[in-house]
Parts: sequence; C-alpha cells; structure tokens
Amino acid sequence: MIEKTNPTKRLFSNLADQIRNEIISNRFDSETISEKLIMEKYGVARNTAMKSLIVLEGMGWVVRCPGKGTTIVKNKKALKNTINIMMKINTIGDDLFHQRSWTASKIINAMGNEARNLHVNLRILFLHQDDTLEEKVDSILAMGANQAFVALYENHMDEIIPSLVSQKVPYIVRTYPHGEFNQIGVESCQITQKAVNYLINTYCTKDILFVYPNEGLGHHIKGRFDGYCQALKKNNIELNKNLLLPIHPYHPKMLAQDRTQLESAIKQASVIFAANGACGLVAYETLKAMKLKMPDDRSLLVYDDFDEFDKIDPTISAIRSNYEEIGKLLIQKSNEMINKGFRNDLRIQVNGQLMLRDTA
Repeated sequence: MIEKTNPTKRLFSNLADQIRNEIISNRFDSETISEKLIMEKYGVARNTAMKSLIVLEGMGWVVRCPGKGTTIVKNKKALKNTINIMMKINTIGDDLFHQRSWTASKIINAMGNEARNLHVNLRILFLHQDDTLEEKVDSILAMGANQAFVALYENHMDEIIPSLVSQKVPYIVRTYPHGEFNQIGVESCQITQKAVNYLINTYCTKDILFVYPNEGLGHHIKGRFDGYCQALKKNNIELNKNLLLPIHPYHPKMLAQDRTQLESAIKQASVIFAANGACGLVAYETLKAMKLKMPDDRSLLVYDDFDEFDKIDPTISAIRSNYEEIGKLLIQKSNEMINKGFRNDLRIQVNGQLMLRDTA
C-alpha cells in the first residue's frame, strides 16, 4: 500500500516518490519492476501503476532492458537537469521557420550555449492541440523530477501555468512585462523613449512616423508605443494620429495597399520608427522604391534588429534586444529552480541596446 501521500501531488506521483525512496534505501526487494508488480504490491489501478513507472523511468530509477523487462537502477548517480522548450505542433512553422521567428532562433541558440556551459540537457517538447488540459499536465508530471519548462511564446503555456504553480513545477515564460507569473522580457519603454528623443533632437523634427504590425498597439508593442508617446511629451510635441500607421508585414497579399499608404505617410514625416523588424524591412524596401537616401532624405530606426540590416545597409539605426542575455537567463533561472526549489516571483526585464548607425 502507499504509505504517505502529499496532497499537492497526484497519486501516481506520490507512488513514484515512495518507490524511489525504497530503491534508494535498498528496501525494494526485486531486481525488476512492472505494472503488474506495482498493482499487486501497492494496491493501485493499472493506469496509476503505468504512470508511476513512466515517472520512475523519466527520472532514471528504472530502465527497460530487451529480454529482461524493466530493471531497477541502484546506486544511480545524480541526474542531469533537463530544460524543455514548449512548442505547439500546429504552429511550429510560424514559431521556428517564419520571418517573425528570428528572435526565437536567436534565443534558442543562446539557450543551447548556456545549457552546455551548465551541463544541463535542452530539448523541445511538442504539445498536441487536441490534448485536454489534464492530459497536457499529466504528460509533464510524468516526466518526473529534474525538469523545468520554458515557453518562448506565452500562448504555448498560458493555460497550464496554474497547474504548474499548484504542482510546483519549475517554469518560465518569455513575454512582454505583465501578469503575475514567472517571466523574462525586454524593457522596451525606456529604450524607445531614448531612441525617439534622439531622433527628435538630431533631426530637429516633430514628424516621426510610427509603423507597427496590424495586430495593434497592445502586447509586445505597448512598451514601444508608450516610449514613443513619452518622448513626444518630453519634447512638448502633440501626438499626431496621422503618423501612426499599422501595416501587415506577415501578409504579402495586403502589402501592396500598405505600401501605398506607407509612401503617403513617409512624405509627411522626416523620420520613420519601425516598431519591429518585419515592419522595418517593409519600411526599408519602401524607402528604396521611392529612391530616398538614408539618412540624408529620411532616417529609419528599427526596433528589434534583424541580421539582414547589418548586411543590407549600414545607415539603419536600431534597438536590438539582448537575445543572448534572455537565453542565458532562461536556462540559469530554470536550472536554479530545479536545484534550489520552485518559486513564482520571477519578473525579469532585460535592457536593449541602442545602435546608432547613421551619419547625421
């Protein structure tokens, strides 16, 4: 029978803990283990026995051997910690192979380097959209101890965060600053204010075009728009809504109309501030099509720099988010929680870097 249970854990997790403790203290009197043995010895249903066995295997306390069944691992050395990047199968194309996934690839690369430095495992965990919430949580719990979970996109983890918190499973989300959950994001308001203030004073202008994705001025664009507005206010400039232009950088079919509107807006402005890299590419291509030189005719400053900007034109200024630091912190803080215990008070903001490349 199961001796003691932790009310914050599921039954199969409690059972796995008990079997693990019996193995450690040499009280488990069999060299092999199976669902049937667990059912008979501890009086549990087959489903509970199966899940507890999966947990023990994930933690390295049992191993499946062809011809021998599942055997107990005694005198096991300490497990390597494993950090799982959570992804949705149905959006993997956009998340990793689309233009807007440039930031994710940078962060994953930095995570891989830091994981190697700290000698921890790093892997991607795919979530099935058709799984219920309970099935998703069960699959995570079944992976056992020495695990942490990272979401590079908040919508990959938002529905399971309450369950992770209640089960004290280490997790972190890469997102814009908001909410009461473990998160690492970019400080975007102050750095944008600094950039726009530079543009105002360098080019002696009040007309700064703010180009942003059509999804709106909320979420990750909010801090950038707030910084833009604060810079205008600091310089006693009234917000001109005619200089706020949403475009569709991820929808090629709608870009033709966007470019017409962008050309008209550029004629009214002295400087263009692009709120993300994709908008920056559209603005750059439009300026080139209009045969306007940068920065002599118009200056372009882009938030979230693409590698392409380093190659295509050295006159484009940018705010570059410190993706290397974000990747390092995601690994470091996850690893700390595995080693030192769960916490739910991580609210980390990483400062960006203002890269002024123009010659004005």
